[in-house]
Amino acid sequence: TDEKYYFVHDMILNAARSIDENERMIMMKGLLQTLVTRTSGHCDESILFIIVDLISRIGPNKIDAESRLLYANLNLTAATKAIQATDFASASACIECGMALLDPGHWDSCYR
Repeated sequence: TDEKYYFVHDMILNAARSIDENERMIMMKGLLQTLVTRTSGHCDESILFIIVDLISRIGPNKIDAESRLLYANLNLTAATKAIQATDFASASACIECGMALLDPGHWDSCYR
């Protein structure tokens, strides 16, 4: 109850909240690019789900056109793994995020 003492996680949360929204977006994009580059698409499930979480946090409107198909495929991979683990809520979220990354005419030009 005394405000003289703080737990470490409270200080981390306060530090994260003090970062400007644009700076946070830049940091998340940099982290996403680093993870994707370092894993080259071959990563264990924990890293894969961190990657797709970052993709969904950034949102499809702030992702460049060159990366959209790659990120949609990563979401498809994560959705498949989530279904295998019977985590249907996560699978649904990954599928929705992946579909949002695709262009409206994607099904006509690149059926899969």
